[in-house]
Parts: sequence; structure tokens; C-alpha cells
Amino acid sequence: INVGYAPSIPSKGADYGRRATCLSQYCNASTSAGEIDGEGRSKEEEEYWINMSKKLAIDIAHDLHSWLHSTPSTLSLDVHSGESVLNQWKSYIDWDMELILRDTPKRERVTLKSVMHDGRVVVQEVETGVTRTLITDYFL
Repeated sequence: INVGYAPSIPSKGADYGRRATCLSQYCNASTSAGEIDGEGRSKEEEEYWINMSKKLAIDIAHDLHSWLHSTPSTLSLDVHSGESVLNQWKSYIDWDMELILRDTPKRERVTLKSVMHDGRVVVQEVETGVTRTLITDYFL
């Protein structure tokens, strides 16, 4: 998760990819104006986002621990099930969106067809209709 700043991603060439974004582009920092760095941020703003990044990391770790160690009395079994988590994740997917495969010679365009229980995804090539199962780090 990019919190304070979005790295520059080339739009062409061997290492091209999607434009990066970050949380600070959508949230206002509670800082006063101060000395501005080369990227248009004040030192106070940068410190604010560093602290927010640390807080976010701690909150995610705490919430994951709490979720993993919850009991039926604190959380319903349905919400706690892997199936429920996977179904919620699937509800966010745009199944018609064309994606470009990373690190393939032809940079094939694909659409998602399924998300498997172990995190692999099934995709279908737009051009050929060929279906394949991918393991990790699939898309640009």
C-alpha cells in the first residue's frame, strides 16, 4: 500500500506498468505549511505520512491477529470463514476489465474468470480464448 507518496512508474519500455497512486492523494494531511521538498511536500507533511504508515501497519497487524484469534462468541463463524473472505474479495472484482500479463513475451491481454481458494486466478486470453491458471504477481 502506497501511503504517503506514489512512485513514478514508466508508461512505456520494459518496466512499464499502471500509474501508481497513494492514500495521501485522497486524504488531507493535518499539517501546517512549512519548507517544501522537491516533490511539493512539506517536512511536516512527510513526517505525518510516515507516522500514518506506521500506524496503518500496526493496525493491520493487530486486526489480522484479532481476526485469526477471534472466538465464535466475538465473531460469527460465517464471517470468519475463508469462503466468506473470498466471496467478499470477489465482490470487488470487475470481471470484464482487461488486464495485461506481466513478464510474458507478448504481454497478453486477459480477463479474470475465477479466483481459487488458494489465491491463484484463472484468466482467459482476450485474443485466443485460451484459459490458464496463474500463481502470483500476474498483472501490470
